[in-house]
Amino acid sequence: MLSPRTNRIGRRSMETRTRSSAHRDKGRSPRMGRFPDGDWASIPVDLGRLLVAARSSAGLSQEGLAAVSEVSRVTIAKIESGRTDPQLSTVYRLAAGLGVDLGALLPADPRPRKPGEK
Repeated sequence: MLSPRTNRIGRRSMETRTRSSAHRDKGRSPRMGRFPDGDWASIPVDLGRLLVAARSSAGLSQEGLAAVSEVSRVTIAKIESGRTDPQLSTVYRLAAGLGVDLGALLPADPRPRKPGEK
């Protein structure tokens, strides 16, 4: 017997998928492709560049970094190419695996500062 939420081949209907994704994204931080316009959109790309530089200076391949940081090589490749916005815990594990401070992998604050603001 078919469930009312699936079509004949067992996949969720478009209505259910749309509703589910809207519910899933509610209240969460923006992910790749959903950053507001402006400098915030460059954060995943900047993070990727910093990760490549740190990994290269440590003399590690993506596979080597994956082994020491317990983050998958695929995830590392996605971060380095700017295709994903990783969780802070992932960036922390990468920094620990590289033996660098967490701040070394985080891009500078892209928001413009007002004069006199720290």
